[in-house]
Amino acid sequence: MNAIETYDDRVVRLFLLASAVWGIIGMLVGMYLAAELAWPVFNLNVPFLAFSKLRPDHTFGVIFAFGGSALMGTCYYVVQRTGHTRLALPRLADFTFWG
Repeated sequence: MNAIETYDDRVVRLFLLASAVWGIIGMLVGMYLAAELAWPVFNLNVPFLAFSKLRPDHTFGVIFAFGGSALMGTCYYVVQRTGHTRLALPRLADFTFWG
C-alpha cells in the first residue's frame, strides 16, 4: 500500500500569494514609470512622483519583494517534496514570512 504524504503548504501559499501581490504592485509602478518616461506630463509636477524617486521602489519591489517571496515559497515547496517529509519547525517557517 502507498502511504499518503501530507505536506505543510500553508507557508508556501502565503509566500506565493505575497509574491503575486508584490509582483502586481512592482510591475504597476514600473508601467507608470515607463509611461512617465514616454509622456512626462504624467509627473503632474508632484516631487515624489518623479522618476528618480520611484525607480528604487520599483527595482527593490520587483527584485526583493516579488523575487524573494517567490524564491522562499519555492524553497519551502521543494524541500518538503525532495525530503518526503513535512517541515520540522513550521512556526519558524511562519516567522520567516511574518518576521
